[in-house]
Amino acid sequence: MRIRPSPVSGSVVLVALCFVAVLGITIGSYLALSTQSMRLSNRTFQTTLSEHLAEMGLEYGIAAMNAGSFPATWTSGGTTATWSLLNATTVIGVVTFPVDKFGDMGVTGQIDVMIENYNVATNAHPWDSGATYTGGEVVTYGGYWFTCTAGNSNQAPLLPPFTSAYWSAATSPKVHARGMVTLPGPVSTDPSRLIKTQLVATLTYGSLFVNALAATSTVTLNSGVAVDSYDSSLGTYNQITSPFSAGSPNRGSSAVLAGGNNAASAVRLLGTVSVNGYVAVPSGASPAFLPLWSYTVGTTVLTGVIPTPPPAPPDLSRVSRSPYMPAFAPNLGLSGIDLPFAQGVTQIVGSPGATAPTVYRALSGLEFTDPLTVLTIDGPVVINVSGNVDLGNFESGAKIVIKPWASAEIHFTGTFSCNDVTGGGIENQSLDPLKLVFVGTGSSANTFNSTLDFYGAIYTPNAAMNWDGGILYGAISATDVTITGGPIHYDVALQHLAVAGVDKAYIITKWREVTAPADPDRISGW
Repeated sequence: MRIRPSPVSGSVVLVALCFVAVLGITIGSYLALSTQSMRLSNRTFQTTLSEHLAEMGLEYGIAAMNAGSFPATWTSGGTTATWSLLNATTVIGVVTFPVDKFGDMGVTGQIDVMIENYNVATNAHPWDSGATYTGGEVVTYGGYWFTCTAGNSNQAPLLPPFTSAYWSAATSPKVHARGMVTLPGPVSTDPSRLIKTQLVATLTYGSLFVNALAATSTVTLNSGVAVDSYDSSLGTYNQITSPFSAGSPNRGSSAVLAGGNNAASAVRLLGTVSVNGYVAVPSGASPAFLPLWSYTVGTTVLTGVIPTPPPAPPDLSRVSRSPYMPAFAPNLGLSGIDLPFAQGVTQIVGSPGATAPTVYRALSGLEFTDPLTVLTIDGPVVINVSGNVDLGNFESGAKIVIKPWASAEIHFTGTFSCNDVTGGGIENQSLDPLKLVFVGTGSSANTFNSTLDFYGAIYTPNAAMNWDGGILYGAISATDVTITGGPIHYDVALQHLAVAGVDKAYIITKWREVTAPADPDRISGW
């Protein structure tokens, strides 16, 4: 008798074969998906790497501009950088990395940098309303660079959209950077193996005076002090005539008090203090990381409202934990012609209408000991002082007078003191804070107290500044700043002032990625 096969056994085998087939398809699909996901992840990683290399290229370009030397070559740890001159205004740089810099998978990286108008700074200087300009001269104004296209005097370059008959805005140094990553394999047959990111950035000089009051340690405002801001490039403080009005005067809330003390209060507001602006200080080290500043509850005002309201809780949204206090090194030279200076008489220095400052030196200090001593500045000047700048002691009456068309940079190695409440002091007749800058390299405290309004800026990166009385239109940067009398009116136009006797550092005013093939900032061949 024959035994017939069971149909159940055949069904089990069929089910098993189907299951194996489905499992094989699933595993195959999973492996394919995993492979594709790995490739996509790897490509995303390498794309990010190209972006980082491009950003590194911008930093490399800015560092080269700050170094101010082209061409230059260096090698470090297998990484090589080379510069070469493309033409009179353009330099190019290339940074190559070791083949194993980015792992052992055969990925290579390279940075290409091109700087247009790299040499613009060799002839540039801040625009001066009292100067006469001829075609081809280069100036900085409002954070931009301009080339004179037609001779003029007191014709300010216009900010965007740059419609001016006297100035062209095409001279800004511009850094182009390309980060390039090459994946293993021939690029000629698979162009997708080459991943590129291209960035472009416009440069200008970094300013010393981005804050109203800046201290690498502590800013202290005593009771009765008020701080606000205005823009001298548009008019006088609190001006209500065109382009301003009674309802919208030339007065604002852009003053920043910046302190760098990270062990105690970096900004201290003691008593009845009014600040139309901001406070910028480090964070505390303990949990909560509160900003390191202090104020008197019930009387201190920190606001952006103009005019200042009655005392109210400070607006804590105007307190930043990111203080920025530029501290560029002063380069004091004692070159120049001897300054004609004698006690008891009036001396006149400088040449009206000059496009370049006359440089003087005072090798024995600049101290006013006779009440009739007057130093009149009649054109752009730089005065290099070995020693102290001392304008009397309460009953002197001595003065430094700056004519409306003149300007002065006064550099000193000792201390700056002005203690005169009888009409002496510093008389800046231009009422333009950009026309007067004091730069000190000494380490002893400086003092100011005068009935004459002070229009100017003070930079003493190694010493404290004690402001005991007098109205300030301008800004102060020092190790410590103590204000006992005021008010303080910060001039926002100082944000773009470059001081000749201080190291210049380039900063980025704007940057972006170049993506469109027809983008005017795309470098051909990149």
